[in-house]
Amino acid sequence: MKVAKLIAKTLAVFMVPPQWTYRIHIGVQDITADPPAQREPPTRVKAKSVRKQKCATRLSCGVCGGNWNHDMVLLERTEGAMKINPHKCVACGNCTYVCPMGAIYIDPKLKRATIDRDECVECYACYNGLSQEHLNPTLVRTIRRVFGLMRVRFDPEPDVCPTAAFEPDELVWPRTVRRAFSDPRVPHESTGVEGRGTEEVKTNDVSGRVRVGEVGFTIEFGRPGVGVRMFEIQEMCWALAKAGVAFEKKNPVTSLMTDVRTGTIREDILGEKLMSAIVEIKAPVERAEEIIRLVWEVEKRLDTVVSIGAGARCDEHGEEDVVGPLLERLGYKLERAKTNIGLGRASAAPVEEPGKAVMV
Repeated sequence: MKVAKLIAKTLAVFMVPPQWTYRIHIGVQDITADPPAQREPPTRVKAKSVRKQKCATRLSCGVCGGNWNHDMVLLERTEGAMKINPHKCVACGNCTYVCPMGAIYIDPKLKRATIDRDECVECYACYNGLSQEHLNPTLVRTIRRVFGLMRVRFDPEPDVCPTAAFEPDELVWPRTVRRAFSDPRVPHESTGVEGRGTEEVKTNDVSGRVRVGEVGFTIEFGRPGVGVRMFEIQEMCWALAKAGVAFEKKNPVTSLMTDVRTGTIREDILGEKLMSAIVEIKAPVERAEEIIRLVWEVEKRLDTVVSIGAGARCDEHGEEDVVGPLLERLGYKLERAKTNIGLGRASAAPVEEPGKAVMV
């Protein structure tokens, strides 16, 4: 790697990256457009049919896919997103292993790393997780080709983007929702909490969310490699709201609801994909089994992973003998995940009885 850097510094002034110029039809005008890897995929482009004629740009227009005859369209760029500069990318493939959602792949035609915008959750793992080197792209490609002729592979270190090809755009609504729930370093505006925007019942000793005789549920959607769509979360929220449960106010998903009584989430974000999100509710202990079985029923209709966490208050001896036995009877292997020992200063109204909270 050090040798490659030295060669790059020596020859950089003589190496000129190839210039990519494409032309596409927008209405009846012909303008210069971005390279294919930077262009919006069809699912993210608003199109309006204008008229049919022969396409002079063929494969480079991104509309007809090589078919000479097609409807000319008006294209409108959508919101920003994480991008890979095709001028810099050398298709080393390191970023494909870093992406937790599998949204980055090497396009066999372009021979460049490409981001699937629809699957990307804007977690910035690729941008922040790889060291950014600044080698000359043309030099790297040339060395790889020469070594390839000798049947020798030239690959950078696995945790490096050798040419600093990632260039994040400024995100705008509603795509900002993706990063808020997927980048653990970004705090949610509604709660000020980083990650998924909630501390759950882990701080119950100071928040007093779950009181004696209540059980607090955290319903977690998605995981790296799977993710979740907002409309799937809404389907669960609809069912929970219909059952009459109370949604936690200090929760980012609740803040995105237009009607908390029905569990309806804003319509303009329903198609957004997140890495993970948590819905928090609470109900009387007597309804715990009913709520769990309801989550089971809805989960079967969702194309994601759903996990349930339950929080209840302990007695004066630090034991919990109501919700725990219920979970074991339903087939769960009980694990006491976190216990609040009551050393925090309460920020909520005092509860009726002293006690601690346990997360199971």
